[in-house]
Amino acid sequence: MRGVVHSILEETPEAVARRLAESPPACALVEIRADGLRAGDVAGLVARAGRPVVVTVRSPEGGGSFDGSTEEKRAILYAALDAGSAFVDVEWDGPLRALAFGPQAPRTILSHHGAPCDASSLTALFDAMAGTKAHGLKIVPRATRPTELRAVRDLLERARGARRELCSFAVGSTGSWSRVVALSWGSWGVYGAAARGRETGEGQFETRELLDVYRVQEISESTRFYGLCGTPLQGSPSPELHAAGYRALGLDAVYVPIESGDLDEVASVVSEDGLLPLLGFGVTIPLKELAAKRCAQLDAFAACGSANTVCLGHGRWEGWNTDAPAALALIRKHLDPRGSQAAVVGAGGTARAIAAALKEAGAFVTLYSRDISRGDATASSIGVASAPLAALPRAPWDLLVQATPAGRNGEEVLLRRHLDGRLVLDAAYGAEPTPLVRAARARGLAVVDGLDLLAAQAILQFERLTGRPAPMEAMVAALGTRHSSSSA
Repeated sequence: MRGVVHSILEETPEAVARRLAESPPACALVEIRADGLRAGDVAGLVARAGRPVVVTVRSPEGGGSFDGSTEEKRAILYAALDAGSAFVDVEWDGPLRALAFGPQAPRTILSHHGAPCDASSLTALFDAMAGTKAHGLKIVPRATRPTELRAVRDLLERARGARRELCSFAVGSTGSWSRVVALSWGSWGVYGAAARGRETGEGQFETRELLDVYRVQEISESTRFYGLCGTPLQGSPSPELHAAGYRALGLDAVYVPIESGDLDEVASVVSEDGLLPLLGFGVTIPLKELAAKRCAQLDAFAACGSANTVCLGHGRWEGWNTDAPAALALIRKHLDPRGSQAAVVGAGGTARAIAAALKEAGAFVTLYSRDISRGDATASSIGVASAPLAALPRAPWDLLVQATPAGRNGEEVLLRRHLDGRLVLDAAYGAEPTPLVRAARARGLAVVDGLDLLAAQAILQFERLTGRPAPMEAMVAALGTRHSSSSA
């Protein structure tokens, strides 16, 4: 019992049976979350599973939806055991923890969720739980800062010293990267969701991602780590793009998302003596400008004050910007920037880099921002004009660059009737085209959407980080496959 646990959360036995049939063979265990099932349903599913199963029932106070009595929960778990379930999961602070002391203890996983992610809390909890006869322990604290995950690593080391089987990682978006490295730190398991939208814990990845994108069961001492830092990161296609590149070139490497808006926290995690010593990482909002200030050396594109790629080595940071050259290359397929009127929406790192690159390419650039003071400061620092976002509908332009996250959730940046230019580049992306992209296409304008830009900059970033030519076809194909499955 060591590896990925495929967690199935469905409301009907028929749906659970379908998920069981689709369970990846590489998984160590399959978990049936029986919150909405009856004892007889569970017994039948376990008997027909054909592989090791752990059955879990979580009440609302434990993060689940089971609303029955303790006796009903007990009936479900005992039905699972009688039907041949490898394990049942009971909460340390729940009414059924006596299972971890009695004759069923060798088939019991004793779990606790939501403790503070600090050494003293976790050590005390582990020492108490380790005094039971449970086959395996599971301790999943909630992390609020990336550096708190040191307590998880140290706890797993303590468990190894005590010869106790422990599964541990952190819940929450901040702690999600601990799910990638948990097995390599000594955890007996890490849980993956059967499908997007059916997660059984906050920050959980799909089983497919754990196995194929992050390769969690294959990480070894020789694995090279790269990363993505910023917030929010959930749903970012970047790990999948880079993983496709590693796979195509046969590289033993993993691209880990580290969610944080605090660059000092990121620096502590990724340093040579940190929790996750990276060779380099991508940078997204809101850290691009802060990363540029921290770098000892910047390329010509990042010198404007925005770095989205950092290489680490010899105790110093070297920064690049791949947004700007990628955007320029895509723009030049449709128009020559020289002498064109370019309207750039935003005042953050992406807007700064693309605006500076367009100016150098000979365009007349105006930065449009909702935060007028920030927009003025950014524009002044790179030598372009600035204006309030409210002035954009009346402004003339040949090229419109939308360089903010607006549009991912259906927001309208500019109405269709105001799209009188030649080309729109929208850096925002989602499962569906943004309203701006749809409106520009309906208006007959040339369009570069956020996925085009994402792929182009990721290819350049891959080459900077690995020092290898990027397998472009494999990376673009991975993005297309992911986008299709996300839209389905």
